[in-house]
Amino acid sequence: MKYLSIILFLLCLVNKQHAQNVKDGWVYGDSGTQVSPQCHIDRVGNRYQLIWHIDDFRIDSNGYPIAIPKGVYGRNFAIIKFDSRGKYLYHISFRDLAGSSGPSDFDIKFTKANDVILACYIGQGDSINLVDAKRVFYKTITPPKSKTSQANSNSALLLCKINTTGQFIWTNVIARENPKPHNGIVYFDRFCINNSDEITVFFSNNSRDSTFAFDTLSVTNTNNQKNLYPVNTKYVLAKFNSSGNILAVKEPLRNLFLYKHADTTFWDFKAINTISDGWNTYCIFGFRLNKPDTIQKGNPQPLSKGYHNLLFKLNEQDSIVWVKKIARQNFYNYDPNTFLPHFSRLDFDTIRQELALSASYHTFFYDFYLNPSFSNSNSGAYVCKMNVNGTIIWEDFITGSNPINTIVSLNYNYVTNQLQFIGFPDINNVKLKSFIPFVYNDQLNAVIASIDNTSNIVVSAKAFAINSLNASYANSWMGLNIYKIGSPIIDPKGRTYISGAFVDSITLPCRKFKAVMETNSWGSPLTDAFVLVSEPYFSKDTGICKQMISPSGKFVWDSTGTYTDTLTNSLGCDSIVFFHVRLLGSKSTLDSSVCNAMLSYSGKYTWDSTGTYFDTIPNAFGCDSIIKLKLTILSRKITIDTSVKYSFNSPSGKHIWDSSGVYIDSVTQVNGCLNIITINLKVLSTRSRIDTFNCMPIKYLSRSEWISNSGVYLDTIPNSQAGDSLLTIHFTRTATIDTLYYNQCESLLLPSGKLKVVLTGQYLDTLTTRNGCDSVIFINYTNLSSFSQLSYAICDSLVSPSGKFIYTSSGTYLDTLINQFGCDSLITLVIEKSISKLKISKSNDIDCNNPFSQLNADGALNYKWMPPDGLSNDILKDPKATPKNSITYYLIATDSLGCIFTDSIFINVHGSDSLGFFPNIFTPNGDGINDCLPLNSLSKFNNINFIVFNRWGDKVFETSDSNLCWNGEGINGEKLSEGVYFFILEGKTNCNKDLSINGTITIIK
Repeated sequence: MKYLSIILFLLCLVNKQHAQNVKDGWVYGDSGTQVSPQCHIDRVGNRYQLIWHIDDFRIDSNGYPIAIPKGVYGRNFAIIKFDSRGKYLYHISFRDLAGSSGPSDFDIKFTKANDVILACYIGQGDSINLVDAKRVFYKTITPPKSKTSQANSNSALLLCKINTTGQFIWTNVIARENPKPHNGIVYFDRFCINNSDEITVFFSNNSRDSTFAFDTLSVTNTNNQKNLYPVNTKYVLAKFNSSGNILAVKEPLRNLFLYKHADTTFWDFKAINTISDGWNTYCIFGFRLNKPDTIQKGNPQPLSKGYHNLLFKLNEQDSIVWVKKIARQNFYNYDPNTFLPHFSRLDFDTIRQELALSASYHTFFYDFYLNPSFSNSNSGAYVCKMNVNGTIIWEDFITGSNPINTIVSLNYNYVTNQLQFIGFPDINNVKLKSFIPFVYNDQLNAVIASIDNTSNIVVSAKAFAINSLNASYANSWMGLNIYKIGSPIIDPKGRTYISGAFVDSITLPCRKFKAVMETNSWGSPLTDAFVLVSEPYFSKDTGICKQMISPSGKFVWDSTGTYTDTLTNSLGCDSIVFFHVRLLGSKSTLDSSVCNAMLSYSGKYTWDSTGTYFDTIPNAFGCDSIIKLKLTILSRKITIDTSVKYSFNSPSGKHIWDSSGVYIDSVTQVNGCLNIITINLKVLSTRSRIDTFNCMPIKYLSRSEWISNSGVYLDTIPNSQAGDSLLTIHFTRTATIDTLYYNQCESLLLPSGKLKVVLTGQYLDTLTTRNGCDSVIFINYTNLSSFSQLSYAICDSLVSPSGKFIYTSSGTYLDTLINQFGCDSLITLVIEKSISKLKISKSNDIDCNNPFSQLNADGALNYKWMPPDGLSNDILKDPKATPKNSITYYLIATDSLGCIFTDSIFINVHGSDSLGFFPNIFTPNGDGINDCLPLNSLSKFNNINFIVFNRWGDKVFETSDSNLCWNGEGINGEKLSEGVYFFILEGKTNCNKDLSINGTITIIK
């Protein structure tokens, strides 16, 4: 019955925690091409879905249709935000990419405040329109033109920050000013964020020029301000803070190699994967050498000619700490983007501070450096864990038939304590086969699998299939865009989100997703985007007493080991359950030595003699533990007969006996047990006692000596049995004892007149009585007067507690009150008076030549200016003031003693750069009310240039007349339709400063 209960309990667990299963997902299908290259999870579980689309994109969120329109050129990217429960929140659009960016050219990271940092590749001849979550056009990004003939093919990078409500905060565009000719295809480089929200961007120059020696890197911010940085190598690291300000531009690979040379035909440098542990940065670089070279960091490492992958660690100062060689591609002139660069993966375990790495491997294509012994394997993926010093902790190899995409992702799952990978390994591999009983024939099979993070054991795997009309086309999306490594694609509940694209269907266990099945004008299939969801897998540690029947009933397990069983899960499919079985019953033989007796382990028996015994107890797991005990009793019993004259010291030294009798003693042996000793004792001497009280001294009986003081004394008189008669005398010299109590204001003279006391306390006094004995008096004295000290910090004056005095300066003073007993209460007052004096001043009034006034205050500790309008900081002693109008500022200040001071100062404003109020809505319907938009509603605003665009970016109106009241007609006099239009207005302020405003105008009829 007990075993049946255990089996039923395990079956309940299986129903709750089935093997890892790709069980659900979404398909984003509509007319045209859609690709879902990435999915990101922020710090609180919100999901950011990235969608690349050519035509209009539509999805349905809980019955509510959401439309994302395309731009003019038809190449668009959208970020759709869902909450942790899958509810649509908003989307952001990147429109009109003029052919430069593809689905793989985006990356996202999150700041500590959960804001989005996004990076996107764009060409220098490209442009991109940004539309925020409120469907409002933000700006058009156009990279700076290169100064060379390669202006339209050189790479640029858009880096921007978006807050949690979908609003753009800032943008930066990074580009090369003088690129040399290259092959025209540039792949997106990576970036990462550290614990200080500093953004590290890796940016390469994929030049064909092997003599490259100098270039200029440009960074253009939101305000179109361009900063230029000279660089001397083909690879640059740019670091920004969370506000988008550039912190540093560095060249970490400079002087890394012995020679300066690169291939003249293909790409030279590329950041394949980067990740930060919060302080340091880890990056896998791919680069090509056209002749042998040597790495000069640390111990020299030789490199042969060819395309290499290296793993770098950079410290917080972006300097290289160490370099490890990963692999080299054997074919020097083969396209490196086909093999090595894309399939070395990284992730960092923030709990254990360990690095995980995977790398594709094939004996025909690669020389493998991390562990050359894997050269015996044909193809597959190498996986390893290493510490922050680059030392490998464990490593393994998973075979696969495809050397390109055996593993396309590698991520930690902190919920399950597992290392998870996705790719296309050989599912007949012995590590995976027990979890995948069958494959989908003639289909592209992907596998999601998990490795225990500490034991290097595959604990789960599940296959799903991408069915395609064109297998190579589907493989290009699944292989290259199923994941962006380093993104948080595992949510706080341990679920994994898998993104990609397909043209036919996706076969999951017990479910199938289908595409729209369209083709373009050339007959090529159009892809639909998909997102799959994989539930986490928890392996089971199971303990048994003797044996257990597997949950399916097919197996009986009776020994410790690792087993798998197959069940039908809630979806009606096979679910592989992974068991760690431990045999919990036990047998043991014990040797025990006790002093007297022992209680058996079960509590059923008491053993008090040497012998062999058996006992049975349940162990910590509720199973029988049979114990064989060999018991030895160590204690002994001894009897002693003895006679002594006066007294006897016991063998243990604990007792002294001075009278006849039978006594028991015990002596501890070396082993800690006791020898019990019985002593039959005869004492030859006799004893007697005398108690006597006298005021005068008394005399001993056996000799002529006197006893003067109270105490116990011994006298000896010989007796008749050869012993002494011991006489104990307890002598007490009598005296009187009394206790007196005094409560008074003055000091006290003790009754003996020997001492005068002032402080409250207990005292002893002695008088002599008439019979010559001492009279001892205990005196309890209480002085009813009181004493205290008080400290005050004052601003003006202080009245003393008695009301007799007024103090106006610092010092120490004495005051007297009458306390509750009618005695003096003496108070010492320590007074500190404030000596602070508040001073306030200004540097100047404000006009066109003096745009601000410097305020200054002194003489206090804390300051508060009111009102705060126009102040750089209203609690500083010296803020800058930039008010728009004349104003009086009031100052409240406190010093270190808390005293409050006030003052004020007036600032006259003679001129400013205020543009005034500009309306953004009017109704040109002929009713005489708001029929036109007055441009002269602004303050003085000279040399005006007013331009209006429609929602597609077409210019519909323009004027330079500042007195015009626009009636809503277009350039050709046509009446414009109702709707929202965008405007730009430029001119000079009354201080002759160039300023511009932009925004939206709504026409209502």
